[in-house]
Order: sequence, then C-alpha cells, then structure tokens
Amino acid sequence: MPYLVRNLRESDIGAYTEFYNATTEPDRRIDEDKALKMTFLDPSYSPERHFIAVDEKGRIEADCRADMNRNYMEANGPVSGIVLHYRKKEAADLVLEAAAEYLEAQGIERATTWVQEKSPVREYLKERGFRIVRRFLVMSRKPERTEVHIPEGYSLRAARFPEEERTFMDLINSSFRGHFGWYEMDESDFRRRYMLPEEMDRSGFYMAFNRDGEPAGVVASYIKNERTGDMRGLGVLPEHRNKGLGRALAAASLNFFAEKGIEKVTLGVDSRNLHALAIYEELGFGEDYGVLVVEANVESMLRITGK
Repeated sequence: MPYLVRNLRESDIGAYTEFYNATTEPDRRIDEDKALKMTFLDPSYSPERHFIAVDEKGRIEADCRADMNRNYMEANGPVSGIVLHYRKKEAADLVLEAAAEYLEAQGIERATTWVQEKSPVREYLKERGFRIVRRFLVMSRKPERTEVHIPEGYSLRAARFPEEERTFMDLINSSFRGHFGWYEMDESDFRRRYMLPEEMDRSGFYMAFNRDGEPAGVVASYIKNERTGDMRGLGVLPEHRNKGLGRALAAASLNFFAEKGIEKVTLGVDSRNLHALAIYEELGFGEDYGVLVVEANVESMLRITGK
C-alpha cells in the first residue's frame, strides 16, 4: 500500500489522536486537547521534525519525531533523540528515513531512542541496525509508611515553590552530572518534566540540607494520576553521598505517596547504578520491566528501505 510521508499538520490532530491511542499503553491515552498540548500548543514543538506516513484514506500508520535538544547535544555529541510509533512496518521504514534525511541535513550523526526490552518495537529496531547502549530498569512497589532515618547533621523538608524552583532544578542537575546521557536541564526542560500540570500537589518535592543550610539532595514525588506516582530526580550531591541521605529521601517520598492514597509508585534507574539499586531493593521495590536505550548511525538509517 502506498503511503504519503509528510510533516504533521494541525488539521491531522483527530487522526493523530486515534493513531497515538492505538499505538501506546492504555494508561497513556489522550484526547484531542491533550494531543494539541503535546504538539502545536507546546512552544518547543516543531512540525518540521515530526514525520507521519498517511495511507490513501488519510489514516496515519506511522510517525517519527526528532528531538533537537541543543543542551543534550552539547553534552553528548551530535546525537538526536527520536520517538517512533507505528502500526505498519513499511510505514515505519518511511518515516525513519524521512527523519534521518532531516537529521543529516542538520549535521546529526546518531539517533537514539528508548524502547521496552520485550516490545515488538525493539525487534523492529534491532532488525534495522539499532544497537543497545544502555539498559534501565523500571521498578515499582505499593507505598506504605516507611521509617525515615535522616543522617546526623542533615534536615529534610518540602521545597518552597515558586521561590525555590531554580534551587530545586540546580540540585537535580548537579546530582546527576556525569551520569549516562546527562545534560544540563534548562527551565523549559525542568518545567516540562516536573512542573506540569501546574495544579499538582508538590508537597512531596523534598530537599535535604546540611547543618549549614546548604542544599545536599533532592527528590520529586510526582503524582501521575489518582492511583499512580513516580519517584523522579532522586539525587545527592557528590560530597554528601554514602551517608544514607538517598535512602532517607526515598523513604520520605514513599510516605508522601502513602499519605495521598497512591496505589503504585514507579521509578527508573540505570542498571549499572548498583548503589541506587541496592537502596531501592532494600525499600521493597521490584523490577517491572527493562527499558533499553538503542542507537543507530543516521547514515545507516538512510538506507533502511534499500532505495
């Protein structure tokens, strides 16, 4: 079946919403208003980086969206993130090539994406030359009251927004500096990951301080919906590590979720971060599934369809 490959248009939102919901997990489904907020109403969105394959009936069968994050590229080289969804492999091949042509014109050498370890998408990308560069674990548990052992000389409290928003962001940036794929979040990145929706309860966004009142660690207890939460950005500055501060922040986050009636808390962790894994396992987190970071050279992506 022939496909037309082009950029997404605002008039495609209805078809795009249907396509997105058909190719993602049930708990991530969206309506047209949400689709607009994810695309044309998002100041960081550029339709020139978003490619779709449309059949003769106007049905979207694949899309590929490239992320040209300049901060990420400055820290990790000429590499772009991509997000791929598809219903038909033939359509996926076409949007991948279209994205590769765009990236090549921008001087980008590599493309990377996240994929669940046992997903059919993983096999599709493997067949097309994407190689594994890192494995992360998604872990979860039901939150219950947990004793918080705050190390001597430290204190812990909720961050005060908006006045401490920049401090909170800087703590996350500094705590993760040097980790795999790290780059300096700017205010736009931070707000997208941590501050939306604006009305969310952030009383579980904690900061730790030393006895001099200097910030030492951070965790964001992010409420995804009335049943699930996500422990994000748990980090401790290098000079304050190996004292039990990370465990204290994680325990405080679990208590916050338990008090809010959250049924399941998730987190993501690099499989090579053995220290963090030990803390999470001690706190009762178990592995749900693995997520792979896979990568391909843009040059090889240009030859996917064998043209």
